[in-house]
Amino acid sequence: MKRSLNTLLIARLLTINENCIFGYDPKCMTHQPRTMFDWGSGRKMEFFWEANGNIAQMIDCKQNSGRLHEWDVKRNRLRFVLGEKYAGYYDYDDNGERVYKLTATNSQLILGGE
Repeated sequence: MKRSLNTLLIARLLTINENCIFGYDPKCMTHQPRTMFDWGSGRKMEFFWEANGNIAQMIDCKQNSGRLHEWDVKRNRLRFVLGEKYAGYYDYDDNGERVYKLTATNSQLILGGE
């Protein structure tokens, strides 16, 4: 019996497919991954979730970068996204339809070595 309980526990904590391993936190939001490891690239990601179950933050441990998501908690709508080279702002009408989307990418141009 103990062996089958351990197998069940591992199945709840990890999901493995041909490309990635997904890790889960059994204490909170067990249906959402907490970590992801990509076999091919060696990339490890960490995920953080807000109270409504929406993604709040993603961290790429290999590239030392991340992305934040801010949500309107009362209406459960995405307000903005902020990453190392990406930003987005979203607004909605009273019916919940997105009426405004502003996105931009950040790039750096160096002229003359300065």
